Amino acid sequence: MRFPARRLPRVLGALAVCAALAACGGGGGSSGPGGGPENLAYGTPSAVYRTDVAVAPNAPTWTGGDPTSFTVAPTLPSGLALDPATGVITGTPQAPATPTAHTVTASNGAGQDQAVVTIEVLWHESKSLAPKAPLTDDDLRYFLDRTHFGFSQAHYDLLTGAGLSAYLDAITTITPAQTAQLEADATTAYLPDPDFPSAAGLARWWLYVMLLTPNPFQECLALHWHDHFATSQAVLDEAARYWFSAHMNLLRHGAAGNLRTLLLALARDWAMLEWLDGIRNNGSSPELVNENFAREWFELFCLGVDVLYTQQDIVEAA
Repeated sequence: MRFPARRLPRVLGALAVCAALAACGGGGGSSGPGGGPENLAYGTPSAVYRTDVAVAPNAPTWTGGDPTSFTVAPTLPSGLALDPATGVITGTPQAPATPTAHTVTASNGAGQDQAVVTIEVLWHESKSLAPKAPLTDDDLRYFLDRTHFGFSQAHYDLLTGAGLSAYLDAITTITPAQTAQLEADATTAYLPDPDFPSAAGLARWWLYVMLLTPNPFQECLALHWHDHFATSQAVLDEAARYWFSAHMNLLRHGAAGNLRTLLLALARDWAMLEWLDGIRNNGSSPELVNENFAREWFELFCLGVDVLYTQQDIVEAA
């Protein structure tokens, strides 16, 4: 197209204005107020909540264009919700949840932006342990199933007659006198020489007590701790196998007592020290210290993986 010479300056001026507007974001893809949202962020990007406690609203901020919708993936923990119009996270967590990264996407017709919010939910510190009331017949039978190796009509009658509170007191009050005669009978039957017991004799001794004990919950608890503290007589030779007899009775008679007392006793238990190589520790030569016992003690038995202890704690404990 050709322009008369007198109009050329005016045309060139108009083209310059258009170019300037495009350079300032007047065209497509603008990051200004009319474009997509940018720099999306949350006031609390990493949050730890408690069950049954309403959370403080966690609101997003952004620059650029205003979002018209918000979405989140994966789904927020039970009880929490994302407002699809404002992006605010609110609610009351209903159940614990491990730390999880949730990606929030803010969108409008011109574009979108994302932010990550990490949320962990812990149990409420004062979560009620009050007994359910009233208890149904099914509740009572379920309780007996969980605290006995099967239960008899006599157990059921005792529970319904005494009431749950009194029955709980009875089964969690463990005294050696309750099973002394039963243990003596089991020893006579299966451990004719207690100083040199057989592996099968030890197993049968405990099974006999489990079957005939007047307090099955004592043996249920002991079996639970035996599984938790993961010990075996397999590492003991004939001369040392009696250590496991003492180990079983330590669990049986300490099962319902003070946990600190039980842990201290187990840390000095011969069978436990043999099983986890504690007898091979060498405190005078730190570089030779066997850490198996101490590491298992912290990590598996007491606290969990890397919780409230350090490598130095493990070395010193070993």
